[in-house]
Order: sequence, then C-alpha cells, then structure tokens
Amino acid sequence: PLLACRRRSAFGGRCCADVDVDASLAGGGGSAGASAGAPEGSLRQRPEGGPTAASSGPRRIFLMSSLSHDDIDQWTLIHHWFEHYQGRLHLQPERFLLILHSDSRNSTGLSRMARWLRREYGVLHTVPTMEPYTAYNHMLIKHELLRRFVTPSDWVMQVDADEFVFFPSGGTAAEVLDQVEQAGHNVHYALMVDRVAADGDVDLAPTRGSSIFKSFPLNCALTLLIQQSDVRKACAYRGYLRATTGNHNVLGLNASAAVLSRKHPVRTTRRYRRAIGEAFGDHDYNLLPESYHKEGQPFPSILHVGEFATAYHFKWIRGLAQKLRRRATTEVSTSGQYAELRNYLDKTNRFGSDALKRLCNLHDLPGPEVPIRALTSLELMMLFQNAKPEHLENILEQGNVPQHQREAYISRLLERTMNENIARESNVPTH
Repeated sequence: PLLACRRRSAFGGRCCADVDVDASLAGGGGSAGASAGAPEGSLRQRPEGGPTAASSGPRRIFLMSSLSHDDIDQWTLIHHWFEHYQGRLHLQPERFLLILHSDSRNSTGLSRMARWLRREYGVLHTVPTMEPYTAYNHMLIKHELLRRFVTPSDWVMQVDADEFVFFPSGGTAAEVLDQVEQAGHNVHYALMVDRVAADGDVDLAPTRGSSIFKSFPLNCALTLLIQQSDVRKACAYRGYLRATTGNHNVLGLNASAAVLSRKHPVRTTRRYRRAIGEAFGDHDYNLLPESYHKEGQPFPSILHVGEFATAYHFKWIRGLAQKLRRRATTEVSTSGQYAELRNYLDKTNRFGSDALKRLCNLHDLPGPEVPIRALTSLELMMLFQNAKPEHLENILEQGNVPQHQREAYISRLLERTMNENIARESNVPTH
C-alpha cells in the first residue's frame, strides 16, 4: 500500500576565461560515450548503456555545483559547504567543477571569486556565466563540463550550493560509492530536508566557526509543502549518465521501460532517442554521451539504490527574500512557483510557531544534540507523509512483516511514494 501525503500546504494551496584544463582530469577531451568506462567486472550487473570492457583507469569522484556571486548574504554558507564535502565526505577540491554565476554581469567579481576559491579551497575548475539564470542553461553548462572532464567510469556528485548530502550508511563518498558500484547500482537519490532556525527566522545568517546544523536545527518539509516542488534529487550518478534540470531526474530507462526495451530494442530505443532529441534540440542533444543518441549503442538503464540519502537544505537563511525577488525578473517561468512564498516573506521574515508545527517534525526526528546523520526511511516517512510511528507499526503488523525485514519494507514504501506520487517531467525517458 502507498501512504498518501496527508499534509496540506500551510498557506492554502497548492565565455570561460577562468577555466583551467588539467590533462589528468580531462578524460581525453572527447565525448563521454559508452566506449570508455569501468573495467569489466566492476559491476555485478552492468547497466545497459554503461561502461564496457574497453575502459581503463581508476574510478574518480567529481563534485559539480554552481555558486551565485550576487547573493552576497549567502556567501557565509560557502565555508560550511566546503567543510562538509571536503572535510566530511573527503572529496578532492581539484575535482570540483563549479559554475560561478552573476545576474548583474559582474565579470570582475566572478574572476575575483574564482581566484578566492582557488586560494582558499584549492578549486581548479570554475566556469563563469553572466546570462540571466535559467535551470535549462545551467543544465547545459553542466553537461558540457561533464563531457570535458568526466569519463563513464567516474562518479558525479551533483548538488546545489545549499545542499549537504549524507548517505544512509555513513562514511566517505568514496567508501559509499564503492559499495554502491559493487552492488550494481548507478544512481543514488536523496530527499531534500529543509533545515530551519529554531524560531523560524529566515533572516539568520550562518556564522563561520559554529555548527550550521545547530544554528538551523529543525527538520522541515517547506520545499515540498510550500513550493510544492520535487524534493527528490539525483545526488550521485555514473559518468555515462546525465541529469535533467535541477537534477531531479536522470535520463534513462526505469525497470519497466528496460523490460519493454529488451522485448523491442530497436523500436523502443529509437522512440526514446527521438523524444530526447525533440526535447533538447540537435546541438544540445549531441552534448549527451553517445549511449543516448548513437545507433547501435544500448540506451542507459537506471539501477538506483533503494534507500534515499538525505540532502539537508539550507535555503531558509538570510538573503532568500532578495534572491526570490530577483528570480521573479530573471526567471519568469518560476514566478508562479515562488509567488506564495514571496508574498509571505514580504510580510515577515519568520515562520510562526503554528507554521512550524505544520511544516516541520518537531518531536520524532533527531535534535541538534544528536550527531548529524542521514535520516532513516522511517524518519523520512514521518516528515514527508506526516506518518506517526504507531501508524507505520500498524501497517507492518497488518502486513505480517518480520522484524528483520521492516527497515527494508519501509524503504520500499517510501521509495514508491516519493518516486511515483510526485509529478515529474514526462516528455523524455527519465527515472
């Protein structure tokens, strides 16, 4: 059975001058197609469209994101972000691929920001862009970065500058993704959990030297319930795959589509490729790895990890209101999505106690005194479906689920709810 979401919305409704090319990273400079990838046997079940035996070289992990130069109030978040990915997950800054963006077309500021990131954190690869922000344009820049630097055998962690990913099993990114790869998976999804100040203040800025998790201790579902946005994010995927805008989806076949493709491989693969080609246009379509568009290559299949990682989301900090007002002009297509939130923030920069009770789980989830970790499937169900522990216990008892299988059962329940009950792009084959 699926648990329907029982919450309602709380407010009633629904040019690259600074790029440094390192030959050791560039992967030959060619398309990241399916002809080069992981050594044979690196996956117990090699996904269709994935690496082949012709591959060579060790697997690497790249981190891809974008930073806004103009959101000065949110620069204080950058240090915490590096502290997490470089310090906690042990990712190497020379493999960070960062887009630096300025709506105000501040080329001098972008160059200064790139030099600061290199000096302060060791980041070698930055791409400045001064075009008005759109999710689609940023997706294309990311696809070009992947084509330039990443080979099919690599892993890509793609996260926003306000997202801090924790994997369910803990450990470093290399440890986790090695286990994921050995299990035959090629995508790891996360769910965004909004972190909010204890008193609901959205005009609070992170401070260097203090724990950002203690400064923003509440676990909330604002993105899902106020914005009514998709909270599922593809936080890690293999280098032969590509994510769509916002990295909510990965281009490829889900389980049922993969079965259909095996029954009618030529007809179905041509249909999928035609759909992607029409959605992207010829130029952008050809930036994708060859497995997406080259005849004779198997179309990529998505074999995702069953459990969700947790992407703690630090959007609700000082500077948010200003950013949303600017986006209403520079990204008109999203103005309706954020209208209710902008109206609310124009009146006050704080979520009241009643709103926090509706939007957050204040009692069942780990508090600030508990070492930060990924939320369990049970905890994510309690947050996003407003499910009570006794409610879930009743479901488990009615289903006669043995004790040792309960966590896996709840994980599948959460996966079906979050994967199937949220509307996503449907004009192209994605998971």
